[in-house]
Amino acid sequence: MELVGRQVHITLLVTVGHDQVVRLWDPHTLRPADGLHGHTGLVFAVGNWTRPDGTTLLVTAGQRPGRAALGPHTLRPAGELHGHTSPVNAVGTSARSDGTTLLITAGHDACILTWKPANGSA
Repeated sequence: MELVGRQVHITLLVTVGHDQVVRLWDPHTLRPADGLHGHTGLVFAVGNWTRPDGTTLLVTAGQRPGRAALGPHTLRPAGELHGHTSPVNAVGTSARSDGTTLLITAGHDACILTWKPANGSA
């Protein structure tokens, strides 16, 4: 993942695991850069989503149906997305022809949801 903002160029590798921690790694040294704690269940997937205003968010998915959206520059929660009724095991994006990027999630509830970039609704 590459994050660009205010003349700062940051490249990080992001991993998740069953220990409920989202880890940020420096890909040049392969050492942890930071860890995001606070998930109350297993974390199965992570992705990034660029909103129409240019803000890039990390989106995590896991055992709890709500996905956490995190601001990568502050590493603080930016909100949750609710729509699935069971654990979510996949996060992805799809670019539309108008330049917006949709967030797509898939869960154990046999649903694939597409999220509106303007307001985060499914």
